[in-house]
Amino acid sequence: MTNERRRSSVGNRVADFLTPWHSRSAWASMSNVDISPVERDLLVSYQLTQAKPAYLAPDAFVAARIVTKADVSERLHEALTRAGMLLPVPSPGTDTASSSDAITVDTSKFDRHFVKEVPFLPAFALRRTVSLLFFWEEECMRLRSLDREEEELKQLRSQAGTDMHDELDMRLEAVRMKRAMLPSQRQHETTHLNRPDQEELPAYD
Repeated sequence: MTNERRRSSVGNRVADFLTPWHSRSAWASMSNVDISPVERDLLVSYQLTQAKPAYLAPDAFVAARIVTKADVSERLHEALTRAGMLLPVPSPGTDTASSSDAITVDTSKFDRHFVKEVPFLPAFALRRTVSLLFFWEEECMRLRSLDREEEELKQLRSQAGTDMHDELDMRLEAVRMKRAMLPSQRQHETTHLNRPDQEELPAYD
């Protein structure tokens, strides 16, 4: 099942669970729960300032405008981590050699119990949180592909003759530039990483 279909399915299950407290007409008025292109850019821009960008920071939900207060963002992050939907941010100095391969969001954990994990979160923010986590799962796949390409290029450079260094350095710089690109800047991004053994990189409207 694609992320878009799974996101819709999860959103509908959340809506069904909340129906006793929120009428279906209220849910209909909140049909546009996807995070906006601006909010995606804000989230990615903020995460790129972190030591481990793939791991959502405790205040990432403020950065993406899902919530307005840092303490609520931290409570939400803690609840999602406790429920196994987020991997905790590694402590400084922790050996995370394989962290670049980590998909730090597990959207398969979404079910009716998810609502009970965050009783402090308004219904609209709850559904936008679902949207953000599906988006971030895709970002993790993108980061993983870029990290793998960078590692491959570094290995090639270490084995290549000096006559190849300039070309490989340019390719490494291109990967770093891709990693720094915000979602809104990726319309023309080339995805030559899409080999059969790798995930297809997400595209954004």
